[in-house]
Amino acid sequence: MAPFAEEGCKLFVYGVATQTLKEDLQTEFERFGNVTDAYNSGKGYAFITYETKEEAEQAKDVLNGTTVCGQEIKVDVARPRGAGGPGGRGGGGRGAPRGRGRGGPGGERGGYGGD
Repeated sequence: MAPFAEEGCKLFVYGVATQTLKEDLQTEFERFGNVTDAYNSGKGYAFITYETKEEAEQAKDVLNGTTVCGQEIKVDVARPRGAGGPGGRGGGGRGAPRGRGRGGPGGERGGYGGD
């Protein structure tokens, strides 16, 4: 297998039991084509990689919302890291203006005390 699968060949599977064996996942997903890799993160999600986009798409369409290995799963095409749409993750990030200043001229903040 090539080090990186062609885009659209890898599925993100959410709702997987932490103890589910990757071999069990692979067996379930092989009904739709040649699975080249199966990985259970142990954190409730897994990745299944197919040889072709068509196989991955068929598995996604049929298995999304079904029960696999005793768990109801959600299946979608995996997105590369950082591919969150325009602007990436989270918007402004650190250092972005937040809409609140420090008060009046010279940084005065008002408050109590003094003269």
